[in-house]
Amino acid sequence: MGIEELINVIVYDFMWGTPLVVFILAAGAYITVRSGFFQFKGFSMAMKRAWNSFFGKDREDKSAGVLSSFQALSTALGTTIGVGNIGGVATALALGGPGAIFWMWVSGLLGMVVKSAEITLAVHYRSKNANGEAYGGPNYYIKKRYR
Repeated sequence: MGIEELINVIVYDFMWGTPLVVFILAAGAYITVRSGFFQFKGFSMAMKRAWNSFFGKDREDKSAGVLSSFQALSTALGTTIGVGNIGGVATALALGGPGAIFWMWVSGLLGMVVKSAEITLAVHYRSKNANGEAYGGPNYYIKKRYR
């Protein structure tokens, strides 16, 4: 093993190990406190809006954006939930027992507010192309914020 490979292994193990997990959980806890426990306070409002957009009078509103609410939800769920997550839960339960499920819930609750903050930044710093279509995301808001 060469020196470059050794350095890559050391950096990889550090970045994708316990320090990264602790950092993400700490960031989630920080944003949760700073946002006033947004993922708990805003849950009922989010569920009401989702219900109305799927089954209520808001269902026919096409002026809300490029994607319908159902398309946005499907895209978000499709990018978040996958076979790896399903297999990961089964593996964690088999190897870690019920305590693993508790920590998955904790990390999920803290991860919700991190995702919410990321989406808020993406919407705030989004741009429009020549056709008037919106585009953006982490690579765009980092570039626009620190330009």
